[in-house]
Amino acid sequence: GLFPCSPVHPALAVSLEMLEFMSKLFVHLAPNEAAWADMLVKFLARWGHVFKAQDLLHQQFGSALAQYQVLVCVVDAEINKQISVAHHEVLS
Repeated sequence: GLFPCSPVHPALAVSLEMLEFMSKLFVHLAPNEAAWADMLVKFLARWGHVFKAQDLLHQQFGSALAQYQVLVCVVDAEINKQISVAHHEVLS
């Protein structure tokens, strides 16, 4: 699936797999979306894919990554809450 860089009229959608990979990567490395996005822009330019604004990918990817990480935290918290409620009901 894809995850948008903004909730309304997104200009970029990033694969969920890439967002998960980058989230895990930044646990082990200094988080630096700017360097990663700059490298990706240069890599894609060699294949003829040019971005109109150099910093656009960094901003959009950073936004998508931040929103994705918040969503993951909210989902994890809800799952843990439901497990806790179910565990409490079983023990009652």
